[in-house]
Amino acid sequence: MFGMLAFCVNAATSCSVEEAKAAETEASSLQDWDAVFKAYRRYGHCDDAAIAEGYSETVGRLLAHHWDKAGRLGILVRQDVGFRQFVLHHIDDTVPQKYLERIEKNAESSCPKGQGRLCHEILKRVRE
Repeated sequence: MFGMLAFCVNAATSCSVEEAKAAETEASSLQDWDAVFKAYRRYGHCDDAAIAEGYSETVGRLLAHHWDKAGRLGILVRQDVGFRQFVLHHIDDTVPQKYLERIEKNAESSCPKGQGRLCHEILKRVRE
């Protein structure tokens, strides 16, 4: 419940020019799920245009090439349903096809223990 409230509050907050610049600078270069979570909490209300494309690049890259860290993602999305929606939203048509194919393979063949729901949601987004 709290996570959804945080997501709704962030969505209603306007993004300042300074926040937009900072978000755009870091969006595509985040290196792990903790960094993505911190960026979501700090700049989630700026999630539009080039910033959104940067977040999609990061989400796609982490799911495709750092699947060994998907367990940490599972912990974070359980803590904050808004973050779950943020991550799933960024599995989109801007993610390269080769990433999507790898994400699909990862979610199908090596879903972390206890993360079946998340893997199912990831697969659903990849296949849309």
